Amino acid sequence: MSTDPATASAPESKTNPSTSENKSDDKQIEEKRLDFSNIEIPPKETLINEKGRNKTNVFCVRCPSKILNPRVSKHKSIEFSLPIMKQRRRTEIKEGSGEVEEQDAVKETCNDFWQVDDIYTFENVGFTNTISGFKYLACADCEMGPIGYYDPDSKLSYVALTRVKYD
Repeated sequence: MSTDPATASAPESKTNPSTSENKSDDKQIEEKRLDFSNIEIPPKETLINEKGRNKTNVFCVRCPSKILNPRVSKHKSIEFSLPIMKQRRRTEIKEGSGEVEEQDAVKETCNDFWQVDDIYTFENVGFTNTISGFKYLACADCEMGPIGYYDPDSKLSYVALTRVKYD
């Protein structure tokens, strides 16, 4: 038998994947988990009743948590830019100083929202700290978001129709 350390460690390296392979697998799993392209949003005409309210229950796109009960929010066509849901925190190291600086989140413009007049109407929603004058809304169970925003000045909350699913 050989006592050469290089020979002794060779079988271990064949059975244990390298760190870079693990990171690649983790990234693929994360991207698959955050892919919501398969969520079908029904036509908004089928979601809004004759009084302009939500017809159905509203749920988180990631977990089975209920966000809103039927007929508790009003449809509003307004324009607001929300950070996209499937992004990681982006940071950059400043040249020379080595300090870490956060970059702005990539945003998308949403045009249709459920307006909620009272925060106690929600079934399961969490609120972020105030960012640029607004608080973002997220699922209280899995923390997926932002699904909408809260305006502290008007005391109204808005849930984007395209950021949730329906029964």
